[in-house]
Amino acid sequence: MKTLLNEERIVIPYYDEIWNSVKDVIKQRMNVINPRMVNNYRRWQLRMSNIRGPKNAFFNVLNLTLDLYVTIDENQYAQIPDDFADSEVSPVMTLANNGKINVVTMRIKVATSQKNIGKDIGNEFYHELTHAYAYLERIKNGKRFFELQQHATYNVSSFRQILNGPASALEKNLAILLYFIDKDEYDARLNAFYNELKYNPPQSNNIKQIVTQTKEWRKIAFLYNVPFYMSKVTEVEDKEKLIAVANIMNEKTRKKYSDYQTLLKDIVAIYNKLKNDAYTDFSKIVQDIINNKKR
Repeated sequence: MKTLLNEERIVIPYYDEIWNSVKDVIKQRMNVINPRMVNNYRRWQLRMSNIRGPKNAFFNVLNLTLDLYVTIDENQYAQIPDDFADSEVSPVMTLANNGKINVVTMRIKVATSQKNIGKDIGNEFYHELTHAYAYLERIKNGKRFFELQQHATYNVSSFRQILNGPASALEKNLAILLYFIDKDEYDARLNAFYNELKYNPPQSNNIKQIVTQTKEWRKIAFLYNVPFYMSKVTEVEDKEKLIAVANIMNEKTRKKYSDYQTLLKDIVAIYNKLKNDAYTDFSKIVQDIINNKKR
């Protein structure tokens, strides 16, 4: 089966060395800043500028903003919504004389528990760093910062406007589904999945059970709500709003919809393909990890 991914999972050189150095800086900053209480969370808001990349990193400097919510009660971890996280890396970056990205600027928002803090921040960091590493190759090929996101199948600012605007939950989830199938986003999600398993190594050989218990899989499986609830829409005005969202997300590919039934049919096919492809690729990663444990 042909999947969304045209090659193996993107491997960032010396990733563990990079993450360990960043993790140490986060720990140091958290130790000297008192969190404030927000509902049932302790919240840290950290701005870490000019973090020097390790010797082997593909960047020279990292600027990291971390908005961290940690549950007071460990048992509340299971109640954190899988879509709580909101992270992004800025495409504003240039190539330094040493062939590395000069500055990577990243923002991470994540909710977690004391037990899972390393895993959950690490998942978001790995995801966004994958985007930055993909940008490096484009910069080396002559792309300027405003061209780095041109590979995306959606308009980044339009997507943000949908998420942050007055759109309904169904409209926003439709936009998220069309965002998830973007190749850059999918590549980054594979690394987040891999990172999640590094923190929770498989204890069995039951690949289906391992895959379906991860956060990254649940984020994809949750999107079944999109075609399901779209099939229940009856009001013409609501159908027109969903058509508008799909057309905004597809404006770069110029695939336009005018008929709701055609849109619904396509969304069902898009979701099924995303779910099947993700399961195939996630399973391959799990199998590779299991095989490496046996060596």
